[in-house]
Amino acid sequence: MRQEKQYWDGIIKNLNPAESGYDGWLDKYNLELLDSRQFIVELGCGWGDDTGYLAELPARLISCDFSGEAIEMICKHYPMVDTCQFDITEGFPFEDGAADVVIADLCLHYFNDEEMGHIVAEIGRVLALGGRLICRVNSDKDINHGAGQGEEIQRGLFLKDGMKKRFFDEELIRVCFEGMEIGIGIGIEMEIGEIQECVCTKYPKEKVVWEFECWKVS
Repeated sequence: MRQEKQYWDGIIKNLNPAESGYDGWLDKYNLELLDSRQFIVELGCGWGDDTGYLAELPARLISCDFSGEAIEMICKHYPMVDTCQFDITEGFPFEDGAADVVIADLCLHYFNDEEMGHIVAEIGRVLALGGRLICRVNSDKDINHGAGQGEEIQRGLFLKDGMKKRFFDEELIRVCFEGMEIGIGIGIEMEIGEIQECVCTKYPKEKVVWEFECWKVS
């Protein structure tokens, strides 16, 4: 875990701002209809590609990341935003049912099956009934960013240079996020809406991703 933290701190510290940015992917989800009583948790905020957009919404926002460098960057550029640094494989520091929306933009594809099970269970726990997860993950067609490279150690999960990275097809998204194999915990049920495969142009090389929305239904 120390190696992974050093890796992400280095990525954030050496960021070239011209090579990334908000690409409008959240605009379609009507988040502007939220109000000041509601609460958004942004997982894996990184250098803040989505944070600026989310900070303008009426709801309260807390931006979270494993990397201390990421948290420092958010505090510097968005001082009005609350932040929280934690390892999402070890549980979320939020009460049951606290969040109305969880945003996970390209941050949930670095984990093995067991870790994914814990993470999705925690997302389900902290979401209020009717709350939603809005998510993007790597597609298995994302050849510009490593799809199929390295040793496949679990379904869609590749190990290369000591780092894990997962590439999803639609069935694997349902397995992980509806709990068909991994499971998200007794008494918690998530329902996935439309799953769309898209081309993301926020990076110098085109990236193929999946976008989807899940609701907590029980």
